[in-house]
Amino acid sequence: MRARAPSPSRRDSAEPAAPSARWTGLVIATVFTLALVRLAGLVQDDAVNVLYGDQWDFLTPLFEGKGPWACFIRQHGPHRQGLGGVLQWLLYNVSGWDVRAEAWAGVAALTAAAATALACAYRVRGRLLAWDAVLPLIILSPLHWETLLLAPNLAHSVLPLALTCGLVLAWLAPASTARPVIIGALGGLCLFTGFGFSATAAALVVALASLSPANADRCAARAIIALLAAGIAAFLIGYQWAPAVPGWHFPVADWWNYGTFVAYMLATLVGLREHTVFAASAGGLLALLVVGVFVSSLWQIWTQGATRRTSAAALFTGTALAYMAFTAFGRLPVNLEAAFLWRYTTMTMPAMLGLIIFAQPWTEPAIAPALRRCVVAGLCVLGAAIWGNFGPEPRAAAIAMAKRQWVQAYLATHDLPRANTISGYWVYPPQPDAPHVAERLRWLEQHGLTFFNR
Repeated sequence: MRARAPSPSRRDSAEPAAPSARWTGLVIATVFTLALVRLAGLVQDDAVNVLYGDQWDFLTPLFEGKGPWACFIRQHGPHRQGLGGVLQWLLYNVSGWDVRAEAWAGVAALTAAAATALACAYRVRGRLLAWDAVLPLIILSPLHWETLLLAPNLAHSVLPLALTCGLVLAWLAPASTARPVIIGALGGLCLFTGFGFSATAAALVVALASLSPANADRCAARAIIALLAAGIAAFLIGYQWAPAVPGWHFPVADWWNYGTFVAYMLATLVGLREHTVFAASAGGLLALLVVGVFVSSLWQIWTQGATRRTSAAALFTGTALAYMAFTAFGRLPVNLEAAFLWRYTTMTMPAMLGLIIFAQPWTEPAIAPALRRCVVAGLCVLGAAIWGNFGPEPRAAAIAMAKRQWVQAYLATHDLPRANTISGYWVYPPQPDAPHVAERLRWLEQHGLTFFNR
């Protein structure tokens, strides 16, 4: 007698079918495109071809006619320019010092970071799900506007974010003799490129945790540690501690505000850019969540062996925690409100990427529908809160208008102090009438560069 096929249980029949790969791809591609169009539109409208602020300083090797190596090792404040400096050397020489070229290069770096983050999610799970669209939604947010438009600097955090995603993707690659070398090389680039050294610190910690007996491939961990240690030794050659904060000291009298500073950094990321108890509480809750994911992932790596999920979560959250701790260490002596600076949001984004990847088991179809819906809804709200911040647009537009007025005033007067007075704007806030800026403006005009190249 032919066996009767078992009928589906009530729970099985109530379980919604997993979305098809085509539907998933359509959702992710649509969200990716919309986010990219918004970011590109911001740059198209508000990128102005004039140097501003720190650019007059960290581009010194270019003003002096030096090559890419000088740009690579150039130290600006506590970090080096690294790969960002090399790209600046190339972009400015090719474009006639068009500052907008660096802004567009930043968009390209963020696009690569978003695509790489999706690749990391795919490698962790073996497939993508529709809510993975939250990843590009976060990374392609206009929160980067200060680094892209105010004082463009690829090395500060935009390029380090892309390198961090690349480092995580390399870590998730199948075991091979080339894998530790690639990780070591990317870790070295992160170390030399702006605040990417936070990713190198996280990679070193994860590699140390991978030395436990629970991990079969401890030889790879040893090789990674050796390569990263060599990179650190190279980085320290000629390095000088430069916090770029007058009167910097550690610790500050109100030392408990180091934690508050970190909480405000995360609150700023989700749109709570304000000095309130609610913002501090929300940011503190996020900080505890990020620390919990980082510690839990490391513990699982040490006791149970590394998995792609725990490795990725530890690397992403560890990068953000290292960056936020270092920023609080360096900037709290200025004031607590420094935590609200827009340019600090870029390298706090890996915290959110780590949370999303760590939450992956609770987004699977096998999980109880109610729990899965809550987790997915939470992730989507998180992404929407970051991307849905429309504060950057009016600020970027106001800065762009002021820069254009200054350019017109300088072209009319060819005099730095008078252009400052007429426009009511300064392109070098630390010292508006700085002689070295006036001299460099004359050099740019003699060579027909930046806004003189018409």
